[in-house]
Amino acid sequence: MAKKQVNSKSKSSKNLVVLKKQEIRNTVLIRKANELVEAKYRFDIWETRIFLKMLTMIKSTDTGFKEYLIYINEFINDFQLTTNKNVYAIIKDAAEKMMQKVIKTKLMTEEDGLVDFMSPLVTGFKGRDENEGSFIKLSFHPDMKPLLLELSRRYLTYDFRNVANLSSPYYVRIYEILKQYEKIGQRRLSVTQLKELLGIDAEEYKMYGHFKSDVILKAQQRLGERTDISFEFEEIKRGRRVVDLLFKIYANRPNLVDGDVADDNTVVFVKEIPIEEETDLFQKFYPIVGEYWGINAGEFRKRIVGKTEEDVKNAITFTKEVIKSGAAKNPAGLFLDALTKGLKTKEQVKKDLAEDKKRQFEAKLESLKVLVEQFEEKEADYVKAINDGIRIITQQDETAASRAIERIKESQKLLGEKMTDKTIEDFRQNEFLRGLVKREIMTEYADSFKAIHDAYQPAIHALKNDILVLEPNFKFE
Repeated sequence: MAKKQVNSKSKSSKNLVVLKKQEIRNTVLIRKANELVEAKYRFDIWETRIFLKMLTMIKSTDTGFKEYLIYINEFINDFQLTTNKNVYAIIKDAAEKMMQKVIKTKLMTEEDGLVDFMSPLVTGFKGRDENEGSFIKLSFHPDMKPLLLELSRRYLTYDFRNVANLSSPYYVRIYEILKQYEKIGQRRLSVTQLKELLGIDAEEYKMYGHFKSDVILKAQQRLGERTDISFEFEEIKRGRRVVDLLFKIYANRPNLVDGDVADDNTVVFVKEIPIEEETDLFQKFYPIVGEYWGINAGEFRKRIVGKTEEDVKNAITFTKEVIKSGAAKNPAGLFLDALTKGLKTKEQVKKDLAEDKKRQFEAKLESLKVLVEQFEEKEADYVKAINDGIRIITQQDETAASRAIERIKESQKLLGEKMTDKTIEDFRQNEFLRGLVKREIMTEYADSFKAIHDAYQPAIHALKNDILVLEPNFKFE
């Protein structure tokens, strides 16, 4: 039975600020060919933001690409980011990585029909870091013209502000993938197809449950909170495995954007207040560790490269614990060492072990679930192949079933069982008797059924062994 995840489309009014009509600014639209929406590529959130910003700078009347000048201060304002000294370096690094990215999709051309399309995305990086005038310059690769310029059919248009404060590239891609189908109201995608569109490779999110919780449900929440669409989804299963997702797409009227018409027919500008602003680790934690333990700012900045917020919190907890025990001679050095080496208190280690044990248990359950699904599917295929074989034989040899029944009656007679009064209809209606007939036919046509057996049984046996390795006490029905 398909399960449904329901998104709440309500939104607290305290997250919206409705400004006066004279404060409305022009809507900023993003336009891209549907083939680009369906393209295969993977960006991190900074690359995504640069890409989106460049898209807003293309005019519908443009016939060629320009060198797009992006001021860092404007970029920070557009995406409602927290200002910090590292932002130019972060954006510059993202822009440089974008120059290595290739877009892959299918493209309908007048000359050759549907073709495989591949193109570098951007070219020609320039940039400068200075106090108030930091900027970068990029241009789209000329081969990208069919996907971004002079669009006359099959293209997506949406308001940039719907994606400006989404904090994950997955949320942006899912927004675009569903926004395409808003007028249709639904879109069905296989789990594999959705992962490919999001740029998730085969080694990531092997377990559907993790993909659902980390990507789909979070995207459902963010889109419902921050964009002009929301969605629900149904899980389509084959056996126990979720294979397809049916997305149901709704206009998200509580989330008005610039230029929308409210219920009273007045045009409003709605300014979104971010619910979770991305915060730079340095800006968030240095005022704490710098003040309390006198840690050098440059050293702290160097040590947090590649670290997560959880890493910093663990180092702070470890340092506090050692200070509390009276064994900390140099709190600053202790903290930096703990951050670099990932040192943790006994309680933190205990908690990590418990979480690892839980994850291992969940991974075991998920693996067991997948194996059982595969086992049941393979067994069902085997039974179907046997039944199909029986059906074909009885169609080609009309006396096969009657000969089988006579042999059963004779054998049961020798055992003292009374079968002579059983009719053909009795053998059809009784499951046990029907099974005896099937077995007799399979014995008579042993060569035909050996081929079926050899095609399915090794795989069934291997899956059964794999299941018992994971769970020796597993009971097969």
